[in-house]
Amino acid sequence: MPEALQAPEVATFLAVDAARQGHKQEAQKVLDEMERHRPGEYVEPFLGIELASALGDRVRLRQWARRAYEERSTYLVYLSLHKYLYLDDPETEAIIAKAHRGS
Repeated sequence: MPEALQAPEVATFLAVDAARQGHKQEAQKVLDEMERHRPGEYVEPFLGIELASALGDRVRLRQWARRAYEERSTYLVYLSLHKYLYLDDPETEAIIAKAHRGS
């Protein structure tokens, strides 16, 4: 496999596309792999937010949103521009709003 395809950003981009095309198991494997890598390396929470959203997984969406907040992800600045990722989930919206208030 080309090295570029192993990059988390590329893998997430491809997995989001797979989820949107109905290949949810394939996308779920990538999200699970991201979880496995977290203890030993930094995984940008925005990637998890985007993939969990594409999978329609509100539980993991909230989990990744909390991580983005706790880890002070620089991508939080842009999340308000991508409200479609929240899946109309009030808890996720509250986490993002809290980050923007600086609480």
